[in-house]
Amino acid sequence: MRILAEQQRHVRLLLIGYFDNPIAEKEVRDRIRGFGLSSSVVIRGRIDHECMAEALSEARIGVCPLQPIPKFMRNIPVKVFEYWACAMPVVASDLPPIRPFFRHAEAGLLCSPDRADELARGMAWLLDHPQAAARMGRRGRDLVMQRLNNSSEIRKLRRFCTEIVARDLGSLKGTAQEAVQHA
Repeated sequence: MRILAEQQRHVRLLLIGYFDNPIAEKEVRDRIRGFGLSSSVVIRGRIDHECMAEALSEARIGVCPLQPIPKFMRNIPVKVFEYWACAMPVVASDLPPIRPFFRHAEAGLLCSPDRADELARGMAWLLDHPQAAARMGRRGRDLVMQRLNNSSEIRKLRRFCTEIVARDLGSLKGTAQEAVQHA
């Protein structure tokens, strides 16, 4: 946001979610004030999941600027899928867990997690190219509707569990037959 403000871009950042602790919240608020961004950053805090789509309707792009800390090197950020479900293009940190979802999606941009200039450039590009951004958002929504959703994942999980049960039953059956042969 500081980089965009220095470029005389008048954008607003909506922060949704919780802080790890009061000290972290104070540090963020102090940095926002220190950079002179108080009028450009709205901290909404934690909101109910049911209110997420309405809150995201206030935004044009989704941003997921995670850092390469151990937690984010393993976890897939749900916020990317929430943004896509709302047909928003996404600028996200290029981290291993999320990279495969962006590979062929053409639904957003990845940037180096330690490069604020790349993040700002990606945000600016999406804001400057609203038609391309809208296409990316639609592709993201299509992905969520067709593949990246609970229904799809539930089917995969059921199939996986069925295969395990069938394999285990086959193994038990073979063990029972061996026991009969040795008796």
